[in-house]
Amino acid sequence: MRPKPTPGKPGQGKGGTTRPTSGKPAPVKGGAAAQRRQEAAAKKKEREAKKAALAKEREAKKAARQKKRADNQAANTAKKDERKAARAKKKSENTAAREKKQENNKARKSTMQNLRAEQQSKRKAARKSGATPAEMKKMRTEQQATRKSTRQSFRKKAS
Repeated sequence: MRPKPTPGKPGQGKGGTTRPTSGKPAPVKGGAAAQRRQEAAAKKKEREAKKAALAKEREAKKAARQKKRADNQAANTAKKDERKAARAKKKSENTAAREKKQENNKARKSTMQNLRAEQQSKRKAARKSGATPAEMKKMRTEQQATRKSTRQSFRKKAS
C-alpha cells in the first residue's frame, strides 16, 4: 500500500516527502535539454527585442501623427483667420459702399424734388402771366431735358 500524501508538504501527489521537488529530475548541465533551453531563451530574447522595437516604432509613428495633426490644426487656424479677416474687410467695404449709395440717393432725391418744385412754380407763374400753350410746351420740354441731364450727372457720380 502506498503512503498517503502529507498535507501541506510539496511533491505532486507522489507520497509524503519532506524534500521540495517538482517531480522532475534536476537539469543536467549541457546536453540536448540544455541546448533546447538555450535556444528557447534565445528565441524569447529575440521576441522581446522585436516586441520592444515594434513598440518603439509605434511610439515614433504616434508622435509623428500628433505632430502632423498639430501642424494641420495650426495651418487651418491660420487659414480660418485669413478668411475671417477677408470677410470682415469685405463686409466693411460693402457697408461703406451701401452707406455712400444711400447718401447719394438721398442727395439725388432731395435735389430732384427741389428741381421739380422749382419747375412747377415756374410753370404756375407762366400760366398766371398768360403764357401760350406753345410756350408752355416749350418750357415743359426744356424742364424735362434739365431733369434728364441732372439724373445722368448723378449716375455718372455713382459709377
